[in-house]
Amino acid sequence: MRFNVFRGRIDSVDDIVALATRVHSGRGLAFRIYADAADLAPHVDKLSKLPQLCVDHLGMTEAGVPVLLDLVAAGCKVKATGFGRAKLDVPKTLEAIARKNPSALVFGTDIPSTRAARPFEAGDIDLLERVLGGELAQKAFWDNPLALYKVKVA
Repeated sequence: MRFNVFRGRIDSVDDIVALATRVHSGRGLAFRIYADAADLAPHVDKLSKLPQLCVDHLGMTEAGVPVLLDLVAAGCKVKATGFGRAKLDVPKTLEAIARKNPSALVFGTDIPSTRAARPFEAGDIDLLERVLGGELAQKAFWDNPLALYKVKVA
């Protein structure tokens, strides 16, 4: 389940929390939020209590990184996607998130990258591997997504 706060209109974070909690308890779905993480600052306490919270596109802005790191410290996952749409230092942000919680990053392609200043490129994969190194990249590409989406591998 994904809430688009960046482009959509959400009347209340309380509404998001209530719906996400209900859907998770009934179906076990992960809950994603697409927002400038800076806008989430007043709501960190409420959002931190949600099960399986994931913030899209590295939280979008440099101003949002401190808020994102507070959420990561509380167990939030972060989609390592949309490098061409985020207005922040991608390598520095990836490093900070991985330092805060090595299980937080979940890589994705952001295809078709609509509205992105730069669409997904194969070099985004190389960037993540170069910045994080083999072990943490393995977690972001494989282990963390499997855990977030509760995928069982035989």
